[in-house]
Amino acid sequence: MSTAGRPILVIGSANMDLSVCAAAIPGPGETVLGANFAASPGGKGANQAAAAGRLGGDVRFAGRVGSDPFGAQLRVSLEESGVDCRLLDVARDVATGVALITVSNSGENAITVAAGANGCMDEAAVALLADEILDCGLLLMQLEIPLAAVRAAAGLPRRTGSRFILNPAPYNAGIELEWLSGVSLITPNEHEAAALLKCKPADILRDPGAAAAELRRLVADAAIITLGSLGYAIAGPNGVHLGPGMVTNEVDTTAAGDCFNGALAVALSEGAELYEAAHWANEVAAISVTRHGAQASLPWRSEAPVLVRRAN
Repeated sequence: MSTAGRPILVIGSANMDLSVCAAAIPGPGETVLGANFAASPGGKGANQAAAAGRLGGDVRFAGRVGSDPFGAQLRVSLEESGVDCRLLDVARDVATGVALITVSNSGENAITVAAGANGCMDEAAVALLADEILDCGLLLMQLEIPLAAVRAAAGLPRRTGSRFILNPAPYNAGIELEWLSGVSLITPNEHEAAALLKCKPADILRDPGAAAAELRRLVADAAIITLGSLGYAIAGPNGVHLGPGMVTNEVDTTAAGDCFNGALAVALSEGAELYEAAHWANEVAAISVTRHGAQASLPWRSEAPVLVRRAN
């Protein structure tokens, strides 16, 4: 069944990011002096939805926020990015999720998340979204909501020929490899790929193509390992391909992976072939790392390179 004309549905987390810049990320027991504190909309699910919306995707976001100012700010940010928020519900008596982020001068980051209302996005909540999942052309999920919710959704998209993209971030040790067969496309970074394959990140970097090929055997269609400034590795129907890194003036890598996933979803929804979609998503994500913040760093379609599609 064709997915053309059917919306992108993102189910996932929405957090307020509380960020501070510092010379370096502190180690255990260490205190460092920081500067440039900012509170900005984030959360992997919301970031990916916002990225898709800014790039012109027909995108709906399903999640939970608290009945507090942070929750209201998150809704406004998503709507301003072009996201349909009718499925973003308010969880009463639970605070909106927050992420505490330290960004070093080199652009690297360390993140601690308090789930808050995201914990309410459970298996029962996903069951109420069954019709929306069956209606969408592409489902995109992450692991900042309860794992049972992701498991509950895994088998639904294939009933109507939809794609299910799983960004297994942050890695959850409770993930069961058996139900990944319901996932069309998995998109870990090298750390998440290493956790899934029970090896070290250095092993992934040594031969990312082989690692992507091994991951592909766990899912229905394809695997993409994002490698930051080193590019990406993709294993799909047309074999293994290593995508190039992008030369950028990197200042903040927060939400770069989310930007990649949102852009990938848009490209696929517009009919791009998988390898072309991954290349475009990598180019778009390279723009995001030149800016500070999560959703604030996400580029609009007018800023993105042209998505070139070969005639089939």
